[in-house]
Amino acid sequence: MSAEPFYEATIFKHMTNAINLSPDIQALLFDLGGVIIQIDWNRVFQQWARCSPLSAREMGDRFQMDTAYEQHERGQLSASQYFSYLRNVVEFKGSDESFLKSWNAVFVREVKDVVDLLPCLKSKVPIYLLTNSNPTHEAFWRDAYSHTINLFTDTFVSSTLGHRKPDQAAFDAVARKTGVALRSILFFDDTIENVEGAKAAGLRAVHVTDPSDVRRTLTLEHA
Repeated sequence: MSAEPFYEATIFKHMTNAINLSPDIQALLFDLGGVIIQIDWNRVFQQWARCSPLSAREMGDRFQMDTAYEQHERGQLSASQYFSYLRNVVEFKGSDESFLKSWNAVFVREVKDVVDLLPCLKSKVPIYLLTNSNPTHEAFWRDAYSHTINLFTDTFVSSTLGHRKPDQAAFDAVARKTGVALRSILFFDDTIENVEGAKAAGLRAVHVTDPSDVRRTLTLEHA
């Protein structure tokens, strides 16, 4: 009989017992990009540059999370509307297929140090995702990282909510849908504006600059 299942069960028990959540924390809320999945926009620009007179660096200068970008993430602009606008911004001359393939290249890999914590956290309290994302990206990450996404009790996406972080309405929607008061939610995000917005909304929030910030916040020690 393999010792591996026993070893994994022992590690899981150790990790679970090491988690030290305040009794008034009734839910954990995670950002997706930068906390659960590593992202890199340069990968997108490098691929787009193959079908554009612009260099990847020039694309990086032109590409902005501007009004149109935010409207797309709120579900106010369709993918076809936004991509038509964006193709002009970056002077992309290739096919729709190559444009979308490059668009999804922003996702690199899971942040293993955080993902490994999720099963133990889920055994303590409900865990949720709140992400500013669009339908095209959502379809990709739900499929590519389905095992991890399925660990979450529920997932809240800005294009479905109609609200983006750091808007108060986004956090209010999460509280309403989960039935957990804002003050009882602990939120992790890698963008300081979202963290500040969450705190202003009444959540407890942690700025994640490194995966160890999540572990340290939860006072979890794991050899």
